Amino acid sequence: MTFWAVYSSTVRYDWNQPGFAIVPDLATRWETSSDGRSWTFNLNPNARFHNGEPVTSADVVASLKRHGRPGGEASIAPLVRNNITGYETPDDNTVIVNLNAIRPDLIHQMANNNTSIMPSSIIDQLGGTEGDEIEDTAMLIGSGPFMFDRFEPGVVFGMRRNSNFYQEGLPYMDGIDVLIFGDVSTMNAAFMAGELDMFSPIRNDATLVEEARRGRPDARYEQATGAYMRFAILNPQEELFQDFRVRKAIYLGWDRWGQIKTNEGGEGQPMLTVPPLLGGLTEDEVDPDTGLVPYRRDKTEAYAEARALLEEAGAMGKTVRLFHHPAGTHRDTAIFYAQGLREIGLNVEVDTPPDGAAFQLRESPCEFMIEIHRAAPDFADPNAWLVFFERGSPQNRCNAEMPKVWDLFDQQAGMIDPQERKPIISEMTELLANDPDEGLWIYNLHQAGYWFSINPKFHWPTPRLLRPGGWRFVDAWLEQ
Repeated sequence: MTFWAVYSSTVRYDWNQPGFAIVPDLATRWETSSDGRSWTFNLNPNARFHNGEPVTSADVVASLKRHGRPGGEASIAPLVRNNITGYETPDDNTVIVNLNAIRPDLIHQMANNNTSIMPSSIIDQLGGTEGDEIEDTAMLIGSGPFMFDRFEPGVVFGMRRNSNFYQEGLPYMDGIDVLIFGDVSTMNAAFMAGELDMFSPIRNDATLVEEARRGRPDARYEQATGAYMRFAILNPQEELFQDFRVRKAIYLGWDRWGQIKTNEGGEGQPMLTVPPLLGGLTEDEVDPDTGLVPYRRDKTEAYAEARALLEEAGAMGKTVRLFHHPAGTHRDTAIFYAQGLREIGLNVEVDTPPDGAAFQLRESPCEFMIEIHRAAPDFADPNAWLVFFERGSPQNRCNAEMPKVWDLFDQQAGMIDPQERKPIISEMTELLANDPDEGLWIYNLHQAGYWFSINPKFHWPTPRLLRPGGWRFVDAWLEQ
C-alpha cells in the first residue's frame, strides 16, 4: 500500500474500467513499432520527484535496469534480463525500449506497481543499477501522490500529501497513516472502535467480516475478487523429491477446496498455472483419466492415489517440512494444508520462522523443504500468473530446471489472442502436472480475494477486479 502511494510507474491500470484499461501515469502516451519489438514512451514534462528533481528518461532507464538486476524481485526482472536489448533516450521526456522478441505484455509489466520509477540520483547513491537495497528512509523518494513522512517499526508508516503531484488537484487527502498490527483480529477491533477508516483482512474471512458488520453496521463491506494466489515450491535439492511419485503424491494431498472453504470464506478457484479468467483450465475441462489438474472436491480418490504412490516409492512416513511466512493467514494455510499431507501418510512439520525478517533471510536462498506462500499479481496478463515458469524468474527461488516449460512460456508470451495462447498454456499445465523431470516442482494452488471494510465517510472507488492496485488513494477523500 505504501509502495503504491509513494512511487509512480510509467503507465498504470485503472482497475475500475472494464478490460483492465491501461491509462497514463508518468507517460502521457506510448506506442509500439510495427514489428512489435520497440516501445516508445513520452513522459509528462511536469512530473517531479518528491525531492524536486524532474522525472526524466534517464530515471526510467536506470529504474528498469535496477529492476532487472541479479536477485531483483520485480515481476519485470526476467523480461529485462531476457528480452530488453537496449534503451534510447532521444530527449529527457522520451524513452525507447528495444526488444529481441515480441512481448505484448511489456505494457502490462510497465503498469505493474512494482515497476516503480526512482530518481537515478538515488540509484547512484545505492551503488548503481546493481547496488544495495534501500535501508535509509530518507531515500524513499518517488513521484507518487504521497510522500514518505515517518516510520515507527511495528507501529505506523506515515505519508503526507505531495503538493507538487503532476495530476493537478490530486490527491485530495492531506496524508495517510498505515497502522501496523500484530494480528488481524486486533485490526478488526480497531476498525469497529472507529480508529481506522479502512482495513482489509487480506483474505475472504467470513467470520471477521461478520464480526465487523455487527460492530459497525453503518460501514461498507466490499470484495475484490481473485486478488491473490497461493503457491507451493519444492526444493529440488531434497533427495525425497527426486522421485516424481512423491511430488505427485504431495500434489494430490493439497486439499484446495477445503482450504478455500476453511480459510478463504468459500470464495476462490483451484488452479495450477493461471485462473480461468485469463485462459486457465476450468474444473469442467480437467481430464480425470490423465489426472491432469485434479481439482477434486471429494479428496477420497485423490488421497487413495497419493497413498498408493507413496507406498510404491517407499516414502510412507517420511518427514516433510512446510515453510511459511509467520503472519497469521499464512500460518493458518500451512496448518490446514499440513493436515492433508498427514492424511496421505507423510509426517509433517510446520516450519515457522520467528518473524518476517527471518523468513526473508531463508526464502530467497531456498533454505526450506517446501514453501507455501502467497503472491498478488499486479498486471492483468497471463504472464503475471505464469511468472514462476519464466526463464530466470526470481520467483523460481530454488532454481528448478524446467527447459521445456520455459520454451512453452516463450511461445505464448508474444501472443495477444487469448484463444491462441490457451492451447499452449494447457500444454504447459499438462507438462507441469505429469512430466517426471520438470513437473510439480513449483505451481499455483488456488486463487482467492480480499474483503475491504470501509468507513462510510471514507470515499474510495474500491477496485474489484483481480488486484487492489488502486491503493494509491490518489482520488480518495474523507468527509469532514
